[in-house]
Amino acid sequence: MTTILKMTKRNNIKHFSCLLIMVMLFSGCAWQREIVMPTYNVSKTIPIRVGIVLGDSPESFNYGPNIVRDLKEMKVFKDVVFPYSKVESVNGILKIDVKGKWDWDWLAKNDKGFCPSRVGKHQVNIYLMKDSKNIVQYSLPLTTSLDAGIYPDATDIVYKADSLQQRKVAIEIAKHLDEDYSLISEAFGN
Repeated sequence: MTTILKMTKRNNIKHFSCLLIMVMLFSGCAWQREIVMPTYNVSKTIPIRVGIVLGDSPESFNYGPNIVRDLKEMKVFKDVVFPYSKVESVNGILKIDVKGKWDWDWLAKNDKGFCPSRVGKHQVNIYLMKDSKNIVQYSLPLTTSLDAGIYPDATDIVYKADSLQQRKVAIEIAKHLDEDYSLISEAFGN
């Protein structure tokens, strides 16, 4: 009787251990890191009405509307016209040209072990013009990595990665324009 009780306890422990391992494998390993979107506050709103045009690249058309939305939210300019057409009255034109791509790094190492990561490398060229003359221009290389997690939802990761990169582009544009506030204000007579 004692032998049967000992064997039953051992079997229960084995079953419990197997069940625990299965639960960990099927629920604990499917994870995705939550991303926190960066923020930025401009020191002063540039007091001009600007028309925004996008470059001809597919990335410009994909990222552009959200970049413009973020620039508006940060109140970089007094007023923004987007999409801009030449019939509208503006003080200047901001051209945003984005090029680049995303790659998967399938052997990325992070705190959870090895898992896929998405790496975006983009080149952003910015031109702020008055009467067809460049007032400021920037060439901004941006690299972003996003851990995909284990067994990631690829569609969700693509969306999150694009959203993060778009926000980073908008913030970099805002920072550079903010740094050149005096130059820009003087050029536009403010």
